[in-house]
Amino acid sequence: MSLVEQQDVIEAIGDRLSPIRESMRMGWAEWLDMSERHRAALIRRARSDVVHDFIVEHASRLLPDAVIFDCAQLKLFVFHSRFALRFKKLDRKLRTSNQPTGQVKDFRRQQPIQMVPAVHNLEAGYVLDKTGHGIESLHLVCPNGPRVYWDIELTTDVVSRGTVDLFPVADVDEDDTSPPIRFQTKKNDLILPFPRQDERRD
Repeated sequence: MSLVEQQDVIEAIGDRLSPIRESMRMGWAEWLDMSERHRAALIRRARSDVVHDFIVEHASRLLPDAVIFDCAQLKLFVFHSRFALRFKKLDRKLRTSNQPTGQVKDFRRQQPIQMVPAVHNLEAGYVLDKTGHGIESLHLVCPNGPRVYWDIELTTDVVSRGTVDLFPVADVDEDDTSPPIRFQTKKNDLILPFPRQDERRD
């Protein structure tokens, strides 16, 4: 798959940028609403997982036209069978900090994810302030292998653009010597859409 330009994304899903931003803001607010004792008991990675789940819950409600796929360790929101979006915590260089699986590396290299109808892969993420207790900025990012092709800062005015990297998609990470992790399928080898909150049974 090829890289997509900022303007193409804005023209296609510009009206989704505000609910994408709000999903992350509300997910973090829900984390802060947890008791201090429970928050203190979680390690940093567990905190990111909890915040991610909160964000996904809000996004599933605020983005009703998105088709949501649960692909092993990726939960993807797909728009117009063209853009696949995942939510992540970002560092100050707008990159994810966890050790990526083979599937995540493929996603960031703009490679197709099996049975997910999308042409371009995007990441929506939040950057924490230096204290780690508040959100400093919210971004929509076009990943380009281990780098970032461009980002859109999701402000209250919705769009503030910045281009970080103009190189083509990297086929192989320089420090990547491990074999890719194979895609895991579910239930008769089909990927099932991730159920929205109002579709779940008690």
